Amino acid sequence: MNSRSQAWPGFPRLSHLAGPPVSAIIPAYNEAVSIGPVLDALLPVARLDQILVVDDGSDDNTSDIVRSHCAVDPRVRLIRLAQNGGKAQAMLIGAAHAHNDLVLFLDGDLVALQPKHLRALIRPVAAGESEMAIALFADGRTATDWSHKIMPFLSGQRCLRWSRFADTPGFADAGWSIEVGLTLHARRKGYPIAWVEWPGVTHRMRPEKRSGLAGYWSHMRMWADIGRYMLAQTGTLLADNTLHPAQIQQILEARKPPSFPLPPTHEARTETAKTEMPRH
Repeated sequence: MNSRSQAWPGFPRLSHLAGPPVSAIIPAYNEAVSIGPVLDALLPVARLDQILVVDDGSDDNTSDIVRSHCAVDPRVRLIRLAQNGGKAQAMLIGAAHAHNDLVLFLDGDLVALQPKHLRALIRPVAAGESEMAIALFADGRTATDWSHKIMPFLSGQRCLRWSRFADTPGFADAGWSIEVGLTLHARRKGYPIAWVEWPGVTHRMRPEKRSGLAGYWSHMRMWADIGRYMLAQTGTLLADNTLHPAQIQQILEARKPPSFPLPPTHEARTETAKTEMPRH
């Protein structure tokens, strides 16, 4: 039996649910202020039969707060890393411990998260309508709302089928650019993406977590990660001669805000590519 289909020890299999169970993975670094409320929002969601918090070397009491939730709910598990290895590595470690193919990646700094938001994000992937669903902040506060309107591909709140994304190029070294990597991978493979609004949700921004120049330096490092990843992956995409130039252009445009309705399916893009190929 596939280990991802087995029930988590101490918690019953959710066979009564109309749909597959989900593993939640939360990479967290110094998130003591917000990790408790985030976990409180997860616990009422019955489809989540595994909740993994990967503490990426925090030096605050993030782990202590997670342990208090472990004592209340056997689904919650803490994975404590001795050193900070970056967001992408924390996500990979969490995925390696997940026993479900459906994975919910969440940031630990979310504010005003509610169970209904999580259910809405899980639904399109669990129903087979998309391979990945991405949450977009709306009516939370202006700064984070506009961030997701302009750059929705940076959202860290995603539900996806891990078997489709485990081979995302450069995952382990992506750092803070991992969201860009997942989005590019979906576009390259032709996986349908669902965009799900989260009314009222926001998050603590980097300059708010660290005072003075440290917060802004962290923000700049994030953009440096994204820039390096985009340059590396652009070369990979252009070298892939299995893609028609029109498809490559669509992939590179993933960095732009999505147009609605959603991008065409892989079959539709393949058909378009065929009609655009010159006749010999």
